[in-house]
Amino acid sequence: ALLSANQQQRIQRDFEALTEKMDDLTDWEHYIATPRKQELLDHIKALVETPLDNPNEQAKKVKAYRKQWNSLGHADDEVEKTLNDEFNQACETAFAPCRQFYAEQEKIREQHAQTRKNIITEVEALASTLNNKSEDEVIDFKAIDGKLNKLNKSWREAGDVDREQYQALQKQF
Repeated sequence: ALLSANQQQRIQRDFEALTEKMDDLTDWEHYIATPRKQELLDHIKALVETPLDNPNEQAKKVKAYRKQWNSLGHADDEVEKTLNDEFNQACETAFAPCRQFYAEQEKIREQHAQTRKNIITEVEALASTLNNKSEDEVIDFKAIDGKLNKLNKSWREAGDVDREQYQALQKQF
């Protein structure tokens, strides 16, 4: 309101020119994004139809496709929602085998953790029997050494567990 009429007209012209440029850029975004999104949708559908053998590679591929999809911007307004819905569904379907694989791996790690807990229980039992021996009882150090070696070997072969859980179990062991 404090500007002169001439300045207001100049600002209005600049505003209209910039608005027109923004509209042009939006049109270009739609022009570029629509075919690329359709192509990317075809790629993810192909991944659904012929999944990779390695679930980790499959997950990486799905993640890369999702990242690329998000970077493309908006497609034409009339197909944007349809493309997004189809892509999201295809991503979920492509990731399903990975989710199943990771769940199985989690179960295996839990089994390994239980194995390690059992080994700790054996070590504690061995320590308890040694601590409860009277001073005049003879201790068979060779048998104890054999048991310790066997327990150490079992510990090394017990399998992988989550890092935090392993560290806690390692301290107990």
